[in-house]
Amino acid sequence: MNLVCVKFDETMSQEQARCRHTSDYCRFRTSCMIHFLEQERELEMREKDGAGKDLGNAGEEHGDAQV
Repeated sequence: MNLVCVKFDETMSQEQARCRHTSDYCRFRTSCMIHFLEQERELEMREKDGAGKDLGNAGEEHGDAQV
């Protein structure tokens, strides 16, 4: 599936979809499928790398763990 950047009229494949103008203001960003896919990939990478691993044990550090 090909995606189109509405602001810059750029076409790209779903696998290569990356916002090439992240520092520019874009009024379409909140509804942009390219931006959404990029955010999803970043989230998957963080989860894969183990970031957020300690979130499951956060309550235990303060004695709030439920038994």
